[in-house]
Amino acid sequence: MLDVKGLRAGAWEVNIYKRSEGHIALLPPIDGWVLAPIGLNAALDTAERADSLAQKLMAISKDAGECHYYGSYRVADFIDWMIARKGTLERGFAFVGRELIFEQGEPTEIEWDI
Repeated sequence: MLDVKGLRAGAWEVNIYKRSEGHIALLPPIDGWVLAPIGLNAALDTAERADSLAQKLMAISKDAGECHYYGSYRVADFIDWMIARKGTLERGFAFVGRELIFEQGEPTEIEWDI
């Protein structure tokens, strides 16, 4: 699903910090969830990058059932997240500074409560 090449075992404490080098750290399942932290190169700082990631999440969710993405970076002032279920992006948005550069789907109940 993730099109991972060159997979090798390693201590997650080390590999999680190699994300900026293009590495993906696949962590052991936690209550059925597999976490795959990725580096800042995945930041959704343009609408094109957000759309590209949305396509990947939808593809993964076709097989896995559900796929989430969460990102933020205080220094560059962005926050973004997406959720795809069964091949469809249900909700996603990306803010850079004060500009909304990507939004799809209706706000969730949790968003309204914030």
